[in-house]
Amino acid sequence: SGAAYMSALITVEAQPKGNVYALALVPRTKATPVTEGTNPVELGRIYFAPGDKADEVKIGVERGAAKPVFATEPLKIGRTYLVVMRYQIIKGDNGNGQDNVYLYVNPATLTAEPNTPSVFFDGANSTGNALKQYGLQGVELRQGTNATVTAPVMYVASVRVADSYTGLFGGSSESETPTLKVSKKSLVCGSVYAGDEY
Repeated sequence: SGAAYMSALITVEAQPKGNVYALALVPRTKATPVTEGTNPVELGRIYFAPGDKADEVKIGVERGAAKPVFATEPLKIGRTYLVVMRYQIIKGDNGNGQDNVYLYVNPATLTAEPNTPSVFFDGANSTGNALKQYGLQGVELRQGTNATVTAPVMYVASVRVADSYTGLFGGSSESETPTLKVSKKSLVCGSVYAGDEY
């Protein structure tokens, strides 16, 4: 039970082709942490889609499938936004698909979580993956381009993760004694590409 929060500053420079998620949380599995050559399920996906106008892009969320819910207010191309995602873990669910996802776009205050999200994904009435008992282990910035969809051209900065809304912005989080656990394994990024290859 509880919640994980992620925030970032984003600027979308060009619309995507199709519905594409570009930011997500990565759960840990019993078998392995994220390693080169593995493809974990991403949860709390922040989606982007072409807007109704050439200077707009839609933003939405999904828990762990491909049926995002989009905010009614689109983003403007070239404008910077603060986005905050809350992944609400439903106690006792054990991965059966009940977790909820909330997204706040340019929240009015950083000292208290807003009462109304810009968009809400209702986990109780949806299908798809949810968090299992091993917790979360990372944040994913995803290009998401393949044969049928093209990711938005965008900048992402100041990515933060906390266990409370105010913890993202310098307030106290639920845990008063922060801990940092470091793995002795080396980080292997493998091949890293910027943009599409032709």
